[in-house]
Amino acid sequence: MIYDINKQRLPITTGTINEMEVIRSIKSELIDSNRPIAKAIHKTDCGSTMCIGFNREMKLNEHVTHKPTTLLVLYGSIIYSEKAKTLQLDQLDQYKIPISMPHTVEAREDSMILLMQG
Repeated sequence: MIYDINKQRLPITTGTINEMEVIRSIKSELIDSNRPIAKAIHKTDCGSTMCIGFNREMKLNEHVTHKPTTLLVLYGSIIYSEKAKTLQLDQLDQYKIPISMPHTVEAREDSMILLMQG
């Protein structure tokens, strides 16, 4: 399953959800989803933290980040690809995504990642 982040934005849920319930909520929504599920955990003027859940083989097509961003794999395994580099990132691996570097993210198995921006 491929999700093209350049054509549509991931639906990001914000609001009253308790931070401790975010992963449970994403896992529940993924049962019937054909695209990644994203939820904001924390947002300030200085930065944000977002959690994105993937079912196996879900993919974010090529896109860029405009802020300093660290990707952390909470569980599962993903393939992060950019121009001259492809990395397999597994549970608790992290990677600093270069600003304005086109990249893709694909889940090798059911996975959950944190994106910390700012």
